[in-house]
Amino acid sequence: MRIPRAIIASLVSPLALLLPVLVVSLWEASQPVQLINGKPDDAPMRAMGVFVMGLPVIYVLLAIVSHVAGIVLLRLKFVSLPKFVGASVVLAAFLSVPVGLALGRPEQFGPMDALVTLGVVLGLFVLCAVPGSLCWWYLATTRDA
Repeated sequence: MRIPRAIIASLVSPLALLLPVLVVSLWEASQPVQLINGKPDDAPMRAMGVFVMGLPVIYVLLAIVSHVAGIVLLRLKFVSLPKFVGASVVLAAFLSVPVGLALGRPEQFGPMDALVTLGVVLGLFVLCAVPGSLCWWYLATTRDA
């Protein structure tokens, strides 16, 4: 029995999609503990631990989202690589707005901090969407020789 290429692409592309976040997590793990007011602050290390613990759930959700998004983009005739990657970047930007606003909470932190948070989330989503969409497109559309 042959596994459809779109399913294989949907299982591999979250690995490429999470690569920038994993690199930042490993960089954070190698940093020394900060001393704030004479007390050690290990909040970044705890955040990385929570991320690593949630990684299986994040991976499964990203596999489902990448499969649905990839199939929808192919059905909408975004078959060429530049159109596919461009559409996935637009989709990532669209998804980053509610996440950025939820994390920035303008009523609590102010509009400037909310805009900065929105910009960081937008950059991270786009930075992660490009390798994930490239991987999905190459695995799902290229044919065997």
